[in-house]
Amino acid sequence: MRNMRWHMLAICAGAAMWAILSGSFSLAEPPAEPVKVGLEKVTVAVCDVVEVFNNYKSAVDLNGKLEQRQRQIEEESKARLKAIEAKRMELESYKRGSDQYERTLTEMQRMAIDRKGWLELEKAKALRWHGLQSQKMYEEILQTIGRVARRRGAQVVLYRESRTVRSEATVDLIREIERRKVLYWDSRLDITADVLTAINQEYESRSQ
Repeated sequence: MRNMRWHMLAICAGAAMWAILSGSFSLAEPPAEPVKVGLEKVTVAVCDVVEVFNNYKSAVDLNGKLEQRQRQIEEESKARLKAIEAKRMELESYKRGSDQYERTLTEMQRMAIDRKGWLELEKAKALRWHGLQSQKMYEEILQTIGRVARRRGAQVVLYRESRTVRSEATVDLIREIERRKVLYWDSRLDITADVLTAINQEYESRSQ
């Protein structure tokens, strides 16, 4: 009889434990209602910033100015190199070891050193100027994206890359995939064209 009682208690205990685990019986408080935090609805848009940057008329003009400056530097460099070559030819007319030879050699070496330092400095200045101007344009693009997004009723804008993944090596392909920020977007969410139109119109109005 005693064994029977213990057997029944074990069955009841097992049933109670099963009820707790299965959710049909619980000693805990019922789950609370979910709390709504922040905006109930967030509208998201996407924009290809690289496409906007590449087709921004200000960026096109900036690249043209950089190329023009690079040509000027190259022309000046060639002129200095020509002067150094002329000095070398002059050096050949003097007797090696003479005072005139040594003075001319020193002058030629100084010209070569000056040309090299000048060339590196001018290239660095041109690239630094281009970088500062590019930063300003990027800020302009961000401001335009904000205005277009607000007009379209979007609270968040994500950067989207091109749908095409270009890579020949598998390792490079995986790395490019890992860098992807947006995997899918509805074309109606893409504000790239609107941003590009708006920022080019603003640039043309300033240029008039």
